[in-house]
Amino acid sequence: MEVKIDYDYEIIQDEKLRIKWIIEEFDMQFGDKNDSMTEEDIIRGLEFLDYIISSVETENPEVITFLRYNLERLEKHYPIFFD
Repeated sequence: MEVKIDYDYEIIQDEKLRIKWIIEEFDMQFGDKNDSMTEEDIIRGLEFLDYIISSVETENPEVITFLRYNLERLEKHYPIFFD
């Protein structure tokens, strides 16, 4: 029996899962504070967003589209970080 692995697919899925995990972590940390953000919260949130963007390790269009979609969703829910 021969098992074949599509490594390109696995890398893409791994990147998407990592982005999803980071976005969920962002939501957990800032979801309840949306209306009462301190200056420190805003700084941490901006650092978090910088990490999300800089941590993507591929230029695959599917991963970039997934990242863009999630960043746009964050922008709608947390406009304070995107002013």
